Amino acid sequence: TLRLAEFEKAENEFNDLIDRYPEIADGYWGKLLAHNGIKYEIDDNGRTIPTCHGNEIRRITHSSDYEKALKHADEQMKAFYTAQAEYIDRTHEEWEKKASKEEPYDVFICYKETDDKGERTIDSVIAQDVYTALTEKGYRVFFARISLEDKLGVEYEPYIFAALNSSKVMIALGTSAENFNAVWVRNEWSRYLALIKNGEDKTVCILVATSGDTGKAALEG
Repeated sequence: TLRLAEFEKAENEFNDLIDRYPEIADGYWGKLLAHNGIKYEIDDNGRTIPTCHGNEIRRITHSSDYEKALKHADEQMKAFYTAQAEYIDRTHEEWEKKASKEEPYDVFICYKETDDKGERTIDSVIAQDVYTALTEKGYRVFFARISLEDKLGVEYEPYIFAALNSSKVMIALGTSAENFNAVWVRNEWSRYLALIKNGEDKTVCILVATSGDTGKAALEG
């Protein structure tokens, strides 16, 4: 579940593991990753690196779960956890700097960009129509296909993080329940709902579109 970016579910599973085996270091380390929305991905150089997909950028070396992981780890695992935690905190500092330079968005469009074959989805086409319509009305809109086109793949997250936190409205758009629940789509809208749950003044609009819709029709519907 952590590999699939299902962070809340993964955190609950690690909590269960800790309850049963309170001296297993991996339980605390896994909980730490899940709680902070961190998963491992392969970068452009083929390296497996930890990347953050959470709503907050925290210093994980200050976490009690990090301390417990170190307490129960052997020397080899302790060295691994320490190196990984320091890398994550350094990366977070870089992300904070990048995110702070981004202008705030009015609207965040959440949608599925590609299908299982790597082809562009009809959702993406409709979402671009929505993006165009809103942009023409003067709104600053985050639409990944355009907003991230000049960013490297491993650099996406700081900008997604900044856009989720600054935008006042999310438009979650999809042509099927499956697309609404695609891993990265669900990751974005669930993070946005978490911000609302934490007291942020934000709104989610759900647009259920059909393959024959234009962006204008979807908005009017």
